[in-house]
Amino acid sequence: MTDPQLPTCPWEDDSAFEQLRLSLESILPLRQLSEFRDARIHRRILSLSEGVLGRICRLMDAAATAKLQSRRF
Repeated sequence: MTDPQLPTCPWEDDSAFEQLRLSLESILPLRQLSEFRDARIHRRILSLSEGVLGRICRLMDAAATAKLQSRRF
């Protein structure tokens, strides 16, 4: 089942994606500014996820989790 309000076309490297990325970053449990703000990183996120929203979310979550775990050791 899909939500008709969710975009069906892939996200692109534009202001809408920038707003999405900022929104997702704001809910991640990172204490410091992340590298997600780097233009190369957010282009890489788009590339790896193929612009698919669910993949973008999982990728950013996995990256934040890996960063938090690396700080514990």
